Amino acid sequence: MYEVKSMVGRKITFPPGYQWIPANQAQTAEKYLQKDVKVITFIDNLSCTECGIRALNFWVAEMKKIDSDVAYIFVVQTKNRDELEMMADSVKQDIPFMLYLTDLFKTNNELDVLAHNKTFLLDKENKIVLVGEPFGNEKLTQLYKKAVSSLKEEYAHELTEQ
Repeated sequence: MYEVKSMVGRKITFPPGYQWIPANQAQTAEKYLQKDVKVITFIDNLSCTECGIRALNFWVAEMKKIDSDVAYIFVVQTKNRDELEMMADSVKQDIPFMLYLTDLFKTNNELDVLAHNKTFLLDKENKIVLVGEPFGNEKLTQLYKKAVSSLKEEYAHELTEQ
């Protein structure tokens, strides 16, 4: 098990072999992966479709409170594509799913973390800035908001300097 502190600064990679399940036709993996600020949630167990749908709807509503101009991506590891597509169809949100049928994403990124620490704020280099699921935790939600704002301000400043 990794400690959260040791994960900050580590780079997350998106190895080939995933299947992209967009929420709408305009969403491409490339478009999302090139965004400067990303929030990803890694799900490696789809134990209950109905529970998952409820949790994902709650997750999306909470994450959109942080910032609407951020790439939010569910990275899911499951062998049950049909169940995932049913969940994606039921989650009437603008969040794409990146499906891995194997544990490639998890092992490639060494994501041996606790269940409540599988949400990551990534900078434009896909380095981890924050770890943890902010919903239900007002302090962490505020920390995410502050970090997203700071990253966006930094990137805007970089553009004006060029």
